[in-house]
Amino acid sequence: MPVGVFFDGFSSTAEMLEVCREAELAGASSLWFAQHMGYRDAIVWAAAAASATQRAALVPTAISPYLWPPLPIAMAIATIGELAPGRAILNVSVGNLLNLSESGVEPAQPIGVIRDYVEASTHTILICDVVGLSMADTSSSLAAACTARSTILPMATTVTSLPGRTTDA
Repeated sequence: MPVGVFFDGFSSTAEMLEVCREAELAGASSLWFAQHMGYRDAIVWAAAAASATQRAALVPTAISPYLWPPLPIAMAIATIGELAPGRAILNVSVGNLLNLSESGVEPAQPIGVIRDYVEASTHTILICDVVGLSMADTSSSLAAACTARSTILPMATTVTSLPGRTTDA
């Protein structure tokens, strides 16, 4: 049974890296990094963990389309993909409703917003691990090559744009 380790962002970066190394040695297959507002950044921690680990998937989690624009997130995931080929996974979520409210964000139409964020990702940038090289491109020939050689999970996506849809289907 695969086991993952979740980091809430409250410990120091040095401690997180030490635990990542130990968790991977103990057999953890994934490392999850929470995007808590006011604490450590999940994307930065995943990138840091890339240099401290060899095999575990790196998952910045609860990346909210209400707070983080898709293009910078796609760029960050692509960078993690270069640091750790085949190990970068993006987890998109509405996020913590209290934190959103405290930030002045009303999470309207969450199903449609999440769907749009994920759909945008699958039609714009594909990150793939082709013979150890991470590549990002919008061409259909590269997309076909990437799809044939990598696994793209429904919630493990990268994005470059978010349509301004305001209704849920």
